[in-house]
Amino acid sequence: MIIRPISPRDLDLICRHRREMFKDAGQSEEILNGFAEPFREWVTPRLSDGRYFGFIAQESGESIGGIGLMEIDCPRTPRTRSIRGAATFSICSWSLRIGNAESPRRCSTRQRPSSEKGD
Repeated sequence: MIIRPISPRDLDLICRHRREMFKDAGQSEEILNGFAEPFREWVTPRLSDGRYFGFIAQESGESIGGIGLMEIDCPRTPRTRSIRGAATFSICSWSLRIGNAESPRRCSTRQRPSSEKGD
C-alpha cells in the first residue's frame, strides 16, 4: 500500500469520495445531486492552490481510502498557542483487505477543527 498526496488530477476521485461519504451517512439522492456541482466548483481552485489538501491510500494502483483537509484560521483558546488549525472535510476508505478478510467501506462526515499547537 502507498499513501500519496492528492493533486488536481484527483478531482473526480475527491468528488466521488465526498458523495459516498454523505451517501453512507444516509443522505438522499436528491440532496447528493444538489451539492455535487457546487462542491466541485468550490474545491477546484482550492485543490489547485493548495488550500485543500490531503492523502490517498492506494493498493495495486486503486484508491482504497482518502482524507481531505483544509487549513483554517482559528481563534486562540486557553488550550492553544496558535491561531492555525485544520479541518477534516472527508474521510473515506474503500474495500480494504485485512488479511484474507475484506472490511466494508467506511466514510465519515465529521468535520472537526483541530488546533495546531505551536508558536
